Amino acid sequence: VITLLFGIGDYTMDLGIRPTATAHELTYPRSRVVLACRARRLPPPIDGPVLQIDDEQFFAADSIRSRELGFQGRLVIHPDQVQPANRLYAVLDDAELLELRAVVAAFAQAVEDGNASIRVGGRFVDYPIYHQARRQLERHLAATTQSVTSPDEPPEENS
Repeated sequence: VITLLFGIGDYTMDLGIRPTATAHELTYPRSRVVLACRARRLPPPIDGPVLQIDDEQFFAADSIRSRELGFQGRLVIHPDQVQPANRLYAVLDDAELLELRAVVAAFAQAVEDGNASIRVGGRFVDYPIYHQARRQLERHLAATTQSVTSPDEPPEENS
């Protein structure tokens, strides 16, 4: 098993649920899928498709909700959904990029100086936060094919 996938269509059909614009009816099952991946130390899950092919606003809103719950991406059922999905799950805005680059650079320097936890912009940063920031930057770079200079990976945490 690499990760899990939430089958929105199957789930709602099996229970006779019609997905709404707010998708509140999907919050609990989506959360369970995310937690199951975390419990098994799997990468974040993939969310199911948005069936409303021509509703770009719904697609964006639902994808943002999905990302905020912990999904790393989603299945798409139409070619017009590919670019928006890549953008919504991976592309960071300028403020997020600055914040994540600051975290990565400061933590790499801290590790070089012999520290395994620091404060960056009022936020506690240690190995898990650093690794998350690196993953987010890598996904952003892959989605935008930009080249960004980032510090070398600090050594692995000593147990």
